[in-house]
Amino acid sequence: MAKDKDKKKKKKSSSEEAPAAAARTREPAKAKEEEDLETYKKRKIADLENLGRSGGVYVPPFKLARMQKEIEDKTSAEYQRQTWEALRKSINGLVNKVNVGNIKNIVEELFQENLVRGRGLLVRALIRAQMASPGFTHVFAALLAVINSKLPEVGDLLIRRVILQFRRAYKRNDKIVTTAAIRFMAHLVNQKIASELLALHVATLLLERVTEDSIEVCVSFLQVMEELDLVEDEDQITHEVDLLDETIKGEETLNIFKAIPPEQYAADEVKVSIVEPLVIRSVSYVRMETGGMAHWRDLFYEVSDGLRLYARDYPGPSPDAPVALLMHGLTRNSADFEALSPVLAKTHRVLVVDQRGRGRSDRDPDASRYHLATYVGDMFELLAQQAITQVAVVGTSMGGLMAMVMNVKSPNIFSHVVINDIGPVVAPAGLARIKSYVGTGSRFSTWEEAAAHIKVLNEAAFPAYTPEAWMAFARRTCVEEGDAVVLNYDLAIAEAMKQREEAAVPQDLWPTFEALKPKPTMLVRGGISDLLDIPTAVEMRRRHPEMAFLEVSNIGHAPMLDEPGVAERIADFINDRSSSDHRGCKELLLGLLGAKWKLISSEILGLEQDEGSDSSDDSDEEADAAADRRAQEKILDFTEQDLVNLRRSIYLVIMSSVHYEECVHKILKLNIAEGQEKEVCTMLIDCCAMEKMFNRFFVLQAERLCRLNPVYQDTFTESFGIQFNTVHRLETNKLRNIGKFFAHLLYTDCNREA
Repeated sequence: MAKDKDKKKKKKSSSEEAPAAAARTREPAKAKEEEDLETYKKRKIADLENLGRSGGVYVPPFKLARMQKEIEDKTSAEYQRQTWEALRKSINGLVNKVNVGNIKNIVEELFQENLVRGRGLLVRALIRAQMASPGFTHVFAALLAVINSKLPEVGDLLIRRVILQFRRAYKRNDKIVTTAAIRFMAHLVNQKIASELLALHVATLLLERVTEDSIEVCVSFLQVMEELDLVEDEDQITHEVDLLDETIKGEETLNIFKAIPPEQYAADEVKVSIVEPLVIRSVSYVRMETGGMAHWRDLFYEVSDGLRLYARDYPGPSPDAPVALLMHGLTRNSADFEALSPVLAKTHRVLVVDQRGRGRSDRDPDASRYHLATYVGDMFELLAQQAITQVAVVGTSMGGLMAMVMNVKSPNIFSHVVINDIGPVVAPAGLARIKSYVGTGSRFSTWEEAAAHIKVLNEAAFPAYTPEAWMAFARRTCVEEGDAVVLNYDLAIAEAMKQREEAAVPQDLWPTFEALKPKPTMLVRGGISDLLDIPTAVEMRRRHPEMAFLEVSNIGHAPMLDEPGVAERIADFINDRSSSDHRGCKELLLGLLGAKWKLISSEILGLEQDEGSDSSDDSDEEADAAADRRAQEKILDFTEQDLVNLRRSIYLVIMSSVHYEECVHKILKLNIAEGQEKEVCTMLIDCCAMEKMFNRFFVLQAERLCRLNPVYQDTFTESFGIQFNTVHRLETNKLRNIGKFFAHLLYTDCNREA
């Protein structure tokens, strides 16, 4: 019995100890599992952070700078990765905004970056920008010519990559890419970056097997070839690279972040810090000797609510030079004044601001602060931080309204005021147009798509713009973000306009405008502006008789101030060279010419001076009769202004609708005139073709219109014939989308004879 009791006790104790032992064995396993899970999380986060352009998460510049400050070890892999991302974004931004007017400034800014480490990023940015905008190839080649004279490794790498691009496109019979690549090579030869033997190899290869396309490409290649001397022969380094060199490799690893040992990274940073100032000084010396445009420095300043805002600071001719303040419009930025700033910088220090939420300034997390009073406060903080007591101001659109308000708050702040295409009363039609597009069409896949969108919205204001001008317009107002092109302003500005009307325009500004009477004031108006109408401009001149006035013909809202002679007129006004002397001389000259003409006409007609007064009644009757005839005449508008407005309205209706039936309802309410149905059909086809993937939203609208109105069936049938005859000009993506578009209409019996 005792033995049985002992056995039972042992069993009981062993059964009690078993869960405890299992728990003890589970604890290390659980801890190990949690540790493995934490390690897995860290590894996945690191993998996500190390992704390239297509997979990485967008980090705002201010947040990236803050993250860099938080890292104590300035040679760690994490710090190197963040520095690499900042370098990539900076290089892409500089390359994308370069143009003929600012290339010398961009060169200096590029040399402030680490181009030794980022040479792969620079070359990739140049090639991608050139492929997107072949019309700017000469600008990219000129930019590379200056960089190659100081860093020949960059020039050699770009030549090799362009050759690789040409080879791949030539093997695939891709005519578009081949043409773009040889265009780049031709300009590289023009700038003496590449040897003339490369041009000979290209021409020989194209003429080896003669076809219509090869002849066309070769002729376009030879037409670009010319002699240029942007950089002196002794400074330029020419690379001799064989077109058929089999040793050329892509070196794609230069585009991807790769951490290096901390000791090597620190040593490289020291070398760059020593060499960089020497290169910048040499480039600056060349720029000043060649009489280039004025350069600017980046000025960042912090306002009271913690945002970091940006301004371009043109130094002026001397440290004690007077100051000019340039303020842009509602959705624009400091790039708007690239033509005016260098002209004013000859006599003034020029500050060109990016208002909060625009350009390189921080976006405001509180959208309710996007209104005029906040912007005015930011400007006063900038002037106070720079210890500036008086400025000459140029304000475009919203910037002009800001100037009026600032003058009331501080009457002695302005020496001269230039108001560009804005007044105390804003025309309702113009304001409605602006509200209709602010915040829409925010992302585009290519620069061409961005330029097309901007053209649709602004074609009525700039009817004479060329494709190159629209592309320059797009590069001033947009910026690359990842793989997309986006508008360079905070879309929350549109929300602020909806929340409060005065965020865009205050209610009554006539008293504010009249406060400008003691100041030398100049009004610039676009000749076809829909925001500053003629009655408002006339009333402004009546209330301020001493105000100078300049109207820019055939330009709407708002003049870019790069039109011929406009910048010089503004500079003359600010420098007190156009107040009364020029007007007096002009009036005197016109008076002399008028008197001379009267004398000559009297001699020819044999009339005496008093005969003119005797026949005044007859002339009045003739004038009345002529006026009656003119009233009965039918005026024909050959400028097609109404047609342009109709196209813009159709585009805005299509892009702002959520559902296709809603869009069709809005289109029918536009009261399309007979014969204008073609504009609706063409716009639907073009919008569908521009999409990356086929979108049924557009073809469902077409189907609905055909069922409601048989006229659209005939119109789409005509459009099909036009598209079929020009199908060879379409890119693959557009061809696929248009094919699916008409296939749907055929399937639903909405296209009669196609």
